[in-house]
Amino acid sequence: MNKSSVQSEEWVGSRPRWSRPRIVSGSEPLTSLRAVVLLSGSVCPLPWRTAIGRSVLDLPLEPGLSLLGHWVKQVQSLAEAIGLPELALRVVLCRAAPIPTAHPAWNCPRVRLRIERDTVSYRGTGGILRDLAGTYAPQDHLLVASAAQVLLEDLEPLARELVRTDGDIALLADPHGVPGNLMLIRCGPLGQVQPVGFVDFKEQALPELAKHHRIRVLHRPQPAVAPVLTSADYLAAIRQYRQRHELLPDPAERGFRIVEPTAQIDGQALLHDSVVLLGARVGAGAVLIRSIVCENAKVAAGLV
Repeated sequence: MNKSSVQSEEWVGSRPRWSRPRIVSGSEPLTSLRAVVLLSGSVCPLPWRTAIGRSVLDLPLEPGLSLLGHWVKQVQSLAEAIGLPELALRVVLCRAAPIPTAHPAWNCPRVRLRIERDTVSYRGTGGILRDLAGTYAPQDHLLVASAAQVLLEDLEPLARELVRTDGDIALLADPHGVPGNLMLIRCGPLGQVQPVGFVDFKEQALPELAKHHRIRVLHRPQPAVAPVLTSADYLAAIRQYRQRHELLPDPAERGFRIVEPTAQIDGQALLHDSVVLLGARVGAGAVLIRSIVCENAKVAAGLV
């Protein structure tokens, strides 16, 4: 039997209690998994997201691969590994969030991509998940994540570690112990979340569900995901992703540059840890460090 070495935490009421999870075989398939759910949007629009003029999920992670494209490929690998002929990837947007673009090149046969919009204002993450769970059986599972983050590790082994905790709700914690970056949730308990009004999942729903269900927190020694809440987060996430996948160039350079098609970069411009989006122009002698050049923007020659 392949035992997990990770630590698990059980929530009882409003206080956590340490417990030893029942160990489940690491080869046990996640056949009850019905969907990967990405929650995208926020109550207050963030200025940098407005400035880029597109969904955060459409930002490039590497040339030719957006954040959403990366999620699609990870869900495809997960479905293949656990033997599911098809697995839904449901992207749930708040009412004001721009719609991401599905790229035909992804064409992953085991992934059924659904981009949906929350039709109720201020429903909250708990309310959204409760409504989604109502379309599945009580013993079905959902793998839930914030869309505004980059996976630094493959999704399939993370899902297996979460299922081995044997919780009704299992949350992946960051190295500081803050849970909620990635969650494996059995649909049954979500039916107990109040059906109307605003409900935040971690702040309101989870403490109530912990009174009657097994809530486990999975601790890992290094971050498995990188948040993309600010422009600085986005650039840092690219760097972390490239370091984990050994995609950085020569160690002497220690930087990256991502230039989308139709962007024009003068040969004498210098880009370090920077992203240039569609149609942008960067002039001769310009120096960009940890910068994002928005679509069709112009950076004057010699600008530092």
